Amino acid sequence: MLRTDLAGIVIVFILLSMFWDIIPQHHPAVEEKRIVQTIEKLFKEKKYGESLELVEKNRNAYPYSISFSYWRALNLLYLPVKTLPERNKNYGIAASELEKIMPYIESNPYFKDNRKMIYFHAAMAFGLGTNYKRAVSYLRKAVDTDSRFAEAWFNLGVYYYKLHNNVESERSFQMYLDIVNSKEEIF
Repeated sequence: MLRTDLAGIVIVFILLSMFWDIIPQHHPAVEEKRIVQTIEKLFKEKKYGESLELVEKNRNAYPYSISFSYWRALNLLYLPVKTLPERNKNYGIAASELEKIMPYIESNPYFKDNRKMIYFHAAMAFGLGTNYKRAVSYLRKAVDTDSRFAEAWFNLGVYYYKLHNNVESERSFQMYLDIVNSKEEIF
């Protein structure tokens, strides 16, 4: 009896090992990862239209995916447009998508190293859409996450200036200059 059970277990392990490489490839998470990698590759090649098209084609298949919301927002943020209404619509959707996933991003330790960039992109979406107060709030989060984030300090200076807060604008530009100048000394 024991010998039969052991032989059955060995046969199951042999069969699993033979098919192990095939089975995971059909798993939805593996397919999602492959699609997201393609979207990211297109985005890095500045093929925002193609990248966005792939996002739109697949995001309904993965309705709870943080990645599809994130890449949809980034593509809309950087996609070139011809009209002001279209640009404002894209910035509004990008801001909405990023804000929708923000609670998950902020609570999940997996995103700890990427939070500053996600905050930065959210700030750009709000700032370019002329919601300067929301842009400042996300840029503040970005510099709280990384106090040496020069681009965030620079944009804080710009948006504080647009809000007529010259004291904070000047302080932010000074932080930017201090960081940039210290980086030059290293090299």
